[in-house]
Amino acid sequence: MIKKISIFGVTYDIELVDKKRMEELWGNNKDRVFGMSFNDKCKIYILKDLAKPQQNETLYHELMHMFLDEIGYSDLSEDEKLVDLLAHAILEIVNNSRT
Repeated sequence: MIKKISIFGVTYDIELVDKKRMEELWGNNKDRVFGMSFNDKCKIYILKDLAKPQQNETLYHELMHMFLDEIGYSDLSEDEKLVDLLAHAILEIVNNSRT
């Protein structure tokens, strides 16, 4: 897993965290969360207990949140279905271009 990524000149730290830390970040919400991103802290957190492919999918999902927020579409960033669809599409393009 990469440790840093830059989006429009802003560098974000990527950190793998355990379930307890993810729950601390997410609060008392009962939803199952695999990743979180914070624009104000330039941080992306990914649950380290996930299999490597799922960590990668989660990273792309969080990157889509960051990307949409950075280009001024925070309202779209709140649409989890859209974010997930975009993340999977980009990941598929990246994976298919490697072959």
